[in-house]
Amino acid sequence: MTINHGILSQPGEGDSYSVAGDVTTLKATSEQTDGKYALFEVIVAPQLGPPPHIHSREAEGSFC
Repeated sequence: MTINHGILSQPGEGDSYSVAGDVTTLKATSEQTDGKYALFEVIVAPQLGPPPHIHSREAEGSFC
């Protein structure tokens, strides 16, 4: 396995999209990580964001 330390986008870099009023920026895609994970930054307005939910095939983590 080859580790590419240059995968993650730097601050201010990465493709950004507006999703349900939030701004989502892709920092590392599954294609860049050989399908191991994807990492994205989401800017969520106060009192908004996703409702409680469950993933049945993947793990999800967050940092606030």
